[in-house]
Amino acid sequence: MSYLTDITQVVDSIVRELQNSSIYSSSGPADLARRKALIGRAIQYLPSLRNEHNVPLLALELLSSPVVALPEPVCSDFLVDGFRSAVARKYSISDPTIPPQEWTKYLVRPVIDRLTAEGALWRILPLLSGLIQASKYEILADIERSERGLRQSKITYVPSVADLRYQQDWYVRVFNQIITLPLESDSDYKKYRDIINMALITLAKCQWALDPDVYSRLVHAETIVRSLQLIYSYPDTSVINSLRLQSSPVIELVNNLLGGFSNIIRQSVESNYRNNLSFNDLDLALNHIHMFAEDLSRTWVRLKHSPDSITKSETEQWQILKQFIFAICLQLQGFAGLLLHVNRPKLVPVAYLSAKILKTLSPVYFILDKIGSATFEPFSFTYNVCIDVLTLSRGTLRQAQESVDSLIRALAGSCNLGAVLDNDMDRGKILFLIDLFEKLIHFSSFQVINQIILPFIGEFLVPNRDPTNRKLLTPLLESSHSVMLQYLRLSPEVAVINDNVVMNYLDTLLALFPHDLSSPQLLLALKTIAQSVAAPTRPTKQLLHQFLERLYFKCKITLPAIPLTTKAEENGPPTVRSVFVSSLIHSLPLLEPGDFQFWLERTDKLFLRRGPYYSPLFQAENEYLTEDMEKMISGELDLSLADIGIRWWHHSSKL
Repeated sequence: MSYLTDITQVVDSIVRELQNSSIYSSSGPADLARRKALIGRAIQYLPSLRNEHNVPLLALELLSSPVVALPEPVCSDFLVDGFRSAVARKYSISDPTIPPQEWTKYLVRPVIDRLTAEGALWRILPLLSGLIQASKYEILADIERSERGLRQSKITYVPSVADLRYQQDWYVRVFNQIITLPLESDSDYKKYRDIINMALITLAKCQWALDPDVYSRLVHAETIVRSLQLIYSYPDTSVINSLRLQSSPVIELVNNLLGGFSNIIRQSVESNYRNNLSFNDLDLALNHIHMFAEDLSRTWVRLKHSPDSITKSETEQWQILKQFIFAICLQLQGFAGLLLHVNRPKLVPVAYLSAKILKTLSPVYFILDKIGSATFEPFSFTYNVCIDVLTLSRGTLRQAQESVDSLIRALAGSCNLGAVLDNDMDRGKILFLIDLFEKLIHFSSFQVINQIILPFIGEFLVPNRDPTNRKLLTPLLESSHSVMLQYLRLSPEVAVINDNVVMNYLDTLLALFPHDLSSPQLLLALKTIAQSVAAPTRPTKQLLHQFLERLYFKCKITLPAIPLTTKAEENGPPTVRSVFVSSLIHSLPLLEPGDFQFWLERTDKLFLRRGPYYSPLFQAENEYLTEDMEKMISGELDLSLADIGIRWWHHSSKL
């Protein structure tokens, strides 16, 4: 049915094409291009109409045309952009018959009235979305023609406050009607799915231009769930299709708008504390994201092990993975933001949601590790908030331990240590868990530390000797050593540090230097061990003496003047032996006064000031250690040891 009664011959031919669906019978790329071209021609003439009655009639033809086929996703998206560009074109006309603001009124109000009467008000959303976007765009408008050509200037389409409020109010009203359509059966879902998806596409494009008070009136619970279904469950946008198959127009559209959809989810979740979304709504939304993250990682692993089935290059696939990880982190950022505002943890269990978010990040951490998670703000914010919620909860230490222990057990059970060399996903999950150990070990129970954390990191404290595998496992090795240092700093309230674990770790460190650890890394680790074994909470200094004896023996059996395998740090130890002796020197202030002078004298005997090994490097080692001893005595001793140290230094003829 045509709504046009008086129109120019050119526009009349466009209308006939819009009404004739038979000439666009296929669904291939060529047909889609012809349909877009027809929409473009209609949009081009819309601002040029001189009869105000024809403006809404042509708009109605576009919104109701079987060629445009609303709510088909791709044409819906194209139509939104078309109406936005129509506003720009209207402002570019230097002497319009219908003034722009009057033209906008003719474009909106009669169309709403007619579609309301026909029970098809959902068709108005692409038009309103385009106009709402245009209100925030700078438009290049022709302002002067001269002999040199056309001069243009940037202006902004500024509708009246009443008109803009009218457009936004109607948009939210219609959007809420669509997003809350009942989906009680599969037939309902098939019937309304495309209309709901069209509504979400229009929101993804205009959300940033909606006034905050208007945006807050959206029905957030359904918006979250329907957006997640569009991104992760719509048949044409599944993970398999995105990674394996050639791109389709729908896949390209969803990928292009992925950031917009994710921002809708983020903002809707963050609005929970104002709009009282139920815990079930939030949990259901997290389930969608979690299942997708698992599916994404498993699909990647399958494709990596069956290259014949891959139709895209690995570079293209990584681009898709980065798009998805950005979307996941942006969505989870909304949940993390919500956790900061929850005042009633009994109604919204924040520890449960934090743990679930971290479980969702685990299977896709291999992507974040490759692109650099530390510089990716949405991930860093989400990760740190969840850690804070788990460890700084409003309950007791015991309650925090229960949440932390449950999370660690769940994540450890999902890791496959045997596949650490086989695929990115399993290696990423293991690295994610070890990094979590470092953050959570102070809030873990004694049982979890001894039964899970220590055995787990023990697998990676010694580097793999195969050069290829060594490179793959280096992040795991470094993170495992960081966890061990945190273990050594545990307070007695959390766990009693196992003496055998400490001494075995000391032997591991001494064996790894200098080939696998740098001198700063070794010095930090040995300093941490020394502080741990000399802690005031220990009843005796027996373990400290065992530590000093082993370190002293290592100094004795290490030849002097052996250069470091890596370039020496500026003002740092120049040789392998000087690193061990330096660590011994700076451990002496932890001794009791009765043992201090004895160890000063033993350490001083390690300074081989003369002998057959004398060389410039030998001299540099000796000078460094002498200066190091002086720094220790003059700056690191408490009052009970300072007098002993200075007297010994004086009587040893070093002053």
